[in-house]
Amino acid sequence: MEQPALVERSNARIADRKGTPVPSERRRDVAGKRSRSGPGSGSRLPKGQGGKGDARKQAATIDQGLSRFDIFPRLRFPFTKWEFLSLSTSVAYRETFWTEQRDLKTGLNLPESISRHYWDLSVQVNGPTFSRIFNHPGSLYAEKLKHTIEPYFNVERVSPIDEFDHYVQLDGTDTVVGRVTRVSYGVTNNFFRKPGGPGARSSQMVSVSLGQSYYTDQRAAQYDLSYQTAYGSAPSHFSPLALQVLATPTNSMTAQFRAEYDTQFHALRTMTANGTVAFGDWLHATAGWSQRRFIEGLPGFDDPTRLDHYLNANTNWKLWDHRIVGMYNFNYDILRSRFLQQRFSTGYNAQCCGFALEYQQYNLTGISSSPVPEDHRFNFTITLAGIGTFANIFGAFGGTGGTGTTGASY
Repeated sequence: MEQPALVERSNARIADRKGTPVPSERRRDVAGKRSRSGPGSGSRLPKGQGGKGDARKQAATIDQGLSRFDIFPRLRFPFTKWEFLSLSTSVAYRETFWTEQRDLKTGLNLPESISRHYWDLSVQVNGPTFSRIFNHPGSLYAEKLKHTIEPYFNVERVSPIDEFDHYVQLDGTDTVVGRVTRVSYGVTNNFFRKPGGPGARSSQMVSVSLGQSYYTDQRAAQYDLSYQTAYGSAPSHFSPLALQVLATPTNSMTAQFRAEYDTQFHALRTMTANGTVAFGDWLHATAGWSQRRFIEGLPGFDDPTRLDHYLNANTNWKLWDHRIVGMYNFNYDILRSRFLQQRFSTGYNAQCCGFALEYQQYNLTGISSSPVPEDHRFNFTITLAGIGTFANIFGAFGGTGGTGTTGASY
């Protein structure tokens, strides 16, 4: 019997932009927000510029707000539902409209609308899947273990897209490269466990995937959101080799690891790891680690000033029927051997009253334009039932500026 086509919901979004181009780390935050330049809020041209021939440049400088409308319907056609192999195809049509476009000479916005449309055809193949079950009678942790190996192979073709450089690039919606074929391939290993005892259910214990993509147009490697190091990298026919590991050894513990390896320079680009652990409902802790490595000769990774190496953690606890609560978190810059931020808070809550203490220390010198790049702050709060809350006169983590200790004295 012929399988019915599945219709995905169209995606229509409005995105806005104000000001000069934003860094890549903030582009996802810009999409979906609306802002408009008020009187006098735009940039002014230096004295001696902005004559008759600079009318378009002046307009682009003063008004940098824009709106974007995007619709992206997709049809999927599954062909097989075999347990060991799945094959499906999809076709999508995308129409995007911007109220402004980018001036190639100045990099600013021009008050001239522009639109784009293209077709996206893809084929996804998963499998064949190989599996094996290992029995461990009497084991309460894993009476049965199942290991599966599942290769995948995807082909995607995007029709030609004209005037790519004229689109105002806010996020991945605006950076689709046309006239390109992308071939993605890889393999996924899954491990499942079924605990012993009645009523036990199987769950995924470990998943390990390894994959890469090939592009007929080298520019597409710079905008593939499937890879963390794509933006800002050099054009290439191949993406980095991505390794991703997800582990859930128990219901109260999870861990993730991801690494991207450059196959041309034979070096690791980035590595990230994070995990969570919970002890009942009284203690919950998370930790994360990331590193961006130096690779000589690879654009985007050969600049020592762009390297980073961070460690962060957060712990929450609740004791004595949740009457005593607390929290501690920090962000540590391993590369520069300093704490970027530390925060500690604890409190006691009862039916009649409550008391809380908070302390924060941060040092953002050299990485922030804040007027107070380094500070120590202390805050206390007293709550009386039926009366209200009392705190230090500066408010939570408040102060009058400057470097040093603000808030209540201690």
